[in-house]
Amino acid sequence: MTHDSDFGGLALMGAKFVGIIYLRPGHIQAKFTIQTLEAIRDNAPEVTPPFILVAERTGDTVQIRVRQL
Repeated sequence: MTHDSDFGGLALMGAKFVGIIYLRPGHIQAKFTIQTLEAIRDNAPEVTPPFILVAERTGDTVQIRVRQL
């Protein structure tokens, strides 16, 4: 899990990984991050490694995108 978009770039360049969960926007408040992770847990589609999951939160809405690699 990361707030840093560089991990996706590294993955696409051939770095070995199982999955990356990228949270947007990056946030320093733990409550914001925990609520975003709860939304992923409750709504994320099934994934098969390797994958990149992007969760973008705007207010109370979390948009989830998955890229299977």
